Amino acid sequence: MLCFRLSSALFLAAVCCLLASSVVYPERVTTCDEHTVHRLSCDGTASAVISVVSSFYGRADRVTCSAGRPAAQLANTACSLPGTLEIVKTRCNGKRICELNAKIFRASDPCYGTYKYMDTTFICLPAIHVIACEHSAAHLGCDPGQIIVVHGADYGRRDQTTCSYKRSASQLQNVYCSRPTNKVAESCNGKNSCTIYASNSVFGDPCRRVYKYLELAYTCECLDSPTSAPLNSGCDSSAAISPTVQLTGSCKTMLCFRLSFTLLLAAVCCLHVSAEKVTTCDGNEASVHRLSCDVTASAVISVESTLYGRSDSETCSTGRPAEQLSNTECSLQGTLEILKSRCNGKRVCELNANVFQSSDPCPGTHKYLETTFTCLPAFHIIACEHSAAHLDCDVGQVITIHGGDYGRHDQTTCSYKRPASQLENVYCSRPTNNITESCNGQKSCTIYASNSVFGDPCVGTYKYLELAYTCESSAVIRVQSAQYRCTDGGVYSAGRFAEGLFSTECPQEETLGILQSRCNGKRVCELNANVFQSSAACLDTHRYLYTIYTCLPAIHVITCEHSAAHLYCDPGQIIVVHSADYGRHDRTTCSYKRPASQLQNVYCSRPTKKVAESCNGRNSCTIYASNSVFGDPCHGTYKYLELIYTCQF
Repeated sequence: MLCFRLSSALFLAAVCCLLASSVVYPERVTTCDEHTVHRLSCDGTASAVISVVSSFYGRADRVTCSAGRPAAQLANTACSLPGTLEIVKTRCNGKRICELNAKIFRASDPCYGTYKYMDTTFICLPAIHVIACEHSAAHLGCDPGQIIVVHGADYGRRDQTTCSYKRSASQLQNVYCSRPTNKVAESCNGKNSCTIYASNSVFGDPCRRVYKYLELAYTCECLDSPTSAPLNSGCDSSAAISPTVQLTGSCKTMLCFRLSFTLLLAAVCCLHVSAEKVTTCDGNEASVHRLSCDVTASAVISVESTLYGRSDSETCSTGRPAEQLSNTECSLQGTLEILKSRCNGKRVCELNANVFQSSDPCPGTHKYLETTFTCLPAFHIIACEHSAAHLDCDVGQVITIHGGDYGRHDQTTCSYKRPASQLENVYCSRPTNNITESCNGQKSCTIYASNSVFGDPCVGTYKYLELAYTCESSAVIRVQSAQYRCTDGGVYSAGRFAEGLFSTECPQEETLGILQSRCNGKRVCELNANVFQSSAACLDTHRYLYTIYTCLPAIHVITCEHSAAHLYCDPGQIIVVHSADYGRHDRTTCSYKRPASQLQNVYCSRPTKKVAESCNGRNSCTIYASNSVFGDPCHGTYKYLELIYTCQF
């Protein structure tokens, strides 16, 4: 994305405007098993709470949650439990995190014999989040001209840390104590300010002998305006100040503009891209190497560089003899890949140098682990075991995965009604490329958090999938003109002898066709002029390669060998394939559990017209990535099909 120089004031304006705008991106959670934790979360979005849009318990298709199930359990696709939406809204609205499972519906089975699932769509609503401990008062207040709108309230206890100061363990251990209530809304909605007490006398006692708290969320809306202005933004009206930037409220001390999510991410990027460095000295097993983006909203770790060894004589030198500091060219190969695999895409990552101590790059030297990383604005998703993670981008954008890990790193995430034995192993980790292979380059993608997909890194532990992704432009290269020719005596002639500039009329034939064949439809294309040097054009004359291209918005698809690529358009549109290539161009795409020997040839390419011949002009099309269809351009290499298409009327 483009990064502009934005002041903190403009960043706050961006945040204010994003919150004030009506453009809110929904998130979706699908849970297959009735014992599985159904987890809704807005903890990665600053000042936001859950607002449930839709919720469904039953079965609406034969594909969702169908793995290993007999056809008879999938046949009824008109199965749904009435009242599901109201139950989930009552339990989750206004909270930052909400965990439950489908057992809350088991008293009513809408379709016996059908394997059901729970599917919820929600948004993270910008709101004011308040917690008041038992026997305390919650004060709600808005600016003049605004009124309170309560979005959710619950009296009880959901963790052991909130409102816990100097309380006995017995008063904190019941974390399944919940009483959603409408009393706050009934007392406060429509008022400019309101006070309500967190006490049993007001809400009743949902769990005796437990010390409880009241959790609620509300927004402030304009009294006489159909357009809400949440978060104390004021209600002053203003005219548009430009065709593309409109003033939506006074915001008292700042201007609020309608800014897209992309511009907000640009603002976050520009304010937080300064790299952070963490250094941990070797020799102490208790030393934790901790990378963290947990204070930056909607940001995850992106490791830039890391060193295990020694590059100077000052770092981690206290109390060490000179001979342990003298080797300043000591580094362990592969450290960067290990850190990227373990930490990229997470909000917090902790490890220590013990992970490297099986290989000592320089015996006798006192080493340290040093990592430089940035906090990358991204979508952060957690899907509990047996649930589905849904990734989605806007039209014209595609998914880019920055990291994924299947395991468990704490005892609270995805813990609802799970026994302690399933939560105690917090060092269970399996960084994975499965998500990258399945989702990169697609507009939307669904992946299941299960042992069948990722394997089981810790038997007996209830796990979850944690991943981060961004949405990037789906534009691809379209070469318009290309010339490989001799210099004209002026262009690219600096430092060349005159005899090497003599001939200026000797263009290489078929240059355009070669560039189009190699580059059209790719997001990145690299080559050099050596591909043209088989020709004798302009012998002994200095030449240059000159290309003009555009970036064409398109749909980018990658399909691993022995898999099928599915191309489809909306009704009334047809497929137009712009390029297709069967081979391998890097070592990471379609690499999961493949031996290194099958990935090392990254110059394997077979541009093909077969996809265009099979799919052009159709509304949908399926084509298999296999040697039987495209031939084998590189024997012994595991290949993939990469293609680009657009949908046209």
